[in-house]
Amino acid sequence: MDEELIGDLRAEYQVLEGALAGCSGPDWQRLTPAEGWTIEDSVRHLVISDRAAVLAITEGLDPLQGNGTIEPVQEQGADLLEAWRQSREEVAEAFASCADGDRVPWGGRRMSARSLLIARLMEVWAHGLDCFAALARPVVPSSRLRHIAWLGHKTLPHAFVVEGKTPPADPAELRLEVRSPDGTEIWAFGPPGSRHRLTGPAIDWCRVSTRRLRPGDPCRLEPEGPLAGAALAYAKSFL
Repeated sequence: MDEELIGDLRAEYQVLEGALAGCSGPDWQRLTPAEGWTIEDSVRHLVISDRAAVLAITEGLDPLQGNGTIEPVQEQGADLLEAWRQSREEVAEAFASCADGDRVPWGGRRMSARSLLIARLMEVWAHGLDCFAALARPVVPSSRLRHIAWLGHKTLPHAFVVEGKTPPADPAELRLEVRSPDGTEIWAFGPPGSRHRLTGPAIDWCRVSTRRLRPGDPCRLEPEGPLAGAALAYAKSFL
């Protein structure tokens, strides 16, 4: 597995670690923008999904489909943070043992280990947004958003299936062109000549595709063509 990609995953861990390490007891019970979820709920979910990923990679099991047993997460507060430190190290080591072409079971289908790693990075970032909001801390976007933008584009066919919607065109026809956070790059995915085009800041697309664009938040993405509009409505980069 690409060591640079694993490094990006570890870097995303550290961003959230920086916010959580300073949490006091009451902070863990702060509600996040995810309805009904506290900071503690968000971190517990990350521990559980890390453990599920380790089973998928090392044992070929799919806990999301009832195959394999995930150890219950009973820790709270600072103990939960320590449990997450352990689970994320285990999943990073598991990914390091993979080749990019390896495929693993996940959510009733098989996906490349590389894609699963990017999905883990996406989930840490998305739940990190929730935790940062609950702690009233600013979010500093990074170049790692490129991975999440790619995943949002890659998973469009699955998103339409999950929503029970028929896309107005083949989702692979969407041309996505988003600006990097520092404004120096355009990250492009999909056929360049497509009439279905979505352009704008990468962070806006990442928020849309992880369902983290909150009511009242501005969306600076500009759709051209019916598929682009439908992508804004139904993109979903997680199961």
